[in-house]
Amino acid sequence: SLRGVVQLIDSRHPPMDSDVDLMERLRNAGLPHAIALTKTDKLSGSGRAQARRRVDDSLADLSIERPVHLTSANTNRGTLRLRRWILAQIETYLLHFQPIVRALLASRLSPLAPQFSLLDS
Repeated sequence: SLRGVVQLIDSRHPPMDSDVDLMERLRNAGLPHAIALTKTDKLSGSGRAQARRRVDDSLADLSIERPVHLTSANTNRGTLRLRRWILAQIETYLLHFQPIVRALLASRLSPLAPQFSLLDS
């Protein structure tokens, strides 16, 4: 099942109604959610700031706080930061299941149990 979402929005245009609707649905679902403003290499510095403000305003209208990443596939702008956000979400998800994984690995039913006996200490 879905564990998080990176919503892509073209930075050259204001968020569409469908973008805002998705923001609201994800908030209501309680899913981790980040926004990646794409194609920022095609905007000037002031254009990027304006794109960011438009999305921040849409989020504020919905009383939503979400990370917004200015990204570009051509220049790799913002991709490292976005990847770090994704990895943090994966880590949070895995840590939630760590006790279950430890129990499975330590189980006598697991053929890997002898190799992972240090997990119990």
